[in-house]
Amino acid sequence: MLKIKKTVSGLLIFVMLFMVGCAKTEEDVKAEDVVEKIDYSNVVAVVNAEVVTIDDFNKHYDVYAKMYTHYYGDDYLEAVNDGVKNGDRLKADIFNMLVQMALIRDFVFSNGFKVDQDVIQEEYAKLEAQLAEDEETRQFNQKIGVDEPFLKKDIEMSLIYDAFKEMVLNARGDELNKLYDQYAVKVKVRHILVDDPVLALEIKQQLDEGSDFAELVSEHSKDTGSVSSGGSIGFIPRGTMIGEFENTAFALEVGQISEPVQTVYGYHIIQSEAVQTVNDLIANGEDESNIEAYKNEIKEMLYSLYYSITLSEVEAKANVETFFEKVAK
Repeated sequence: MLKIKKTVSGLLIFVMLFMVGCAKTEEDVKAEDVVEKIDYSNVVAVVNAEVVTIDDFNKHYDVYAKMYTHYYGDDYLEAVNDGVKNGDRLKADIFNMLVQMALIRDFVFSNGFKVDQDVIQEEYAKLEAQLAEDEETRQFNQKIGVDEPFLKKDIEMSLIYDAFKEMVLNARGDELNKLYDQYAVKVKVRHILVDDPVLALEIKQQLDEGSDFAELVSEHSKDTGSVSSGGSIGFIPRGTMIGEFENTAFALEVGQISEPVQTVYGYHIIQSEAVQTVNDLIANGEDESNIEAYKNEIKEMLYSLYYSITLSEVEAKANVETFFEKVAK
């Protein structure tokens, strides 16, 4: 069995190839029934009840090849990086990704998901309305071959991906609830900021020996905005502070004092005062929209963790036939 690559190369990240589609729509059929009807002369992969045709592959390769040559020049596909032509790497990435998508399609359809064609048409109408006001993008799509069928399959794959994500998260409901209860989304900290690394170490030693944090803030900290509050900067959510500071702040136990942390501002000695989880925010009456935003962040984190794991499990149970040699030339 072909071992499907779990990550898309840097080439394809730019174009979000997770939205590409395979030829078949959902049908409640058995894989063996499909195999009997397949014209293998036009097939590059079969994944249970899902078929990836040469036409599928050629369409996607043509679109992305035209896009890359548009941005990077006519010789881009022939250029060699790490001993491999860009065009050959693109073929392999598209092929692996199409097989991966077929695995996901088969999984969600076999678990009861059905694509609503009315939803696809509604989303396509919205997209057409947007393109009607964006002539540059519309012309570019025409140039590289992004037509109505291609866009509708993009929309379909987006719906399928959403269904896959929901199924992955539903299977991890206990872990999700545990994260809502234990994963810090905000942390309250105080700090002492100085320019001299030697002084920072001396302050840390004084704190370890029992000196008062607020007094040392008043004596040494150059962060004038927090001096009056004993160095406290209140609760900070993830993604709002400079990386070195934030990583340390969220890694500390409540009451723990960090070693000096260097940032572009100087050297910080940080103490964690309190943490808040999603459940804490709920109990404190936080705005519902904020709570949903934090829940979504946690869902994305959990999904990122289990996406590849789930896909590996799906692949291990699947009947996968691949014929990359048909398109590798």
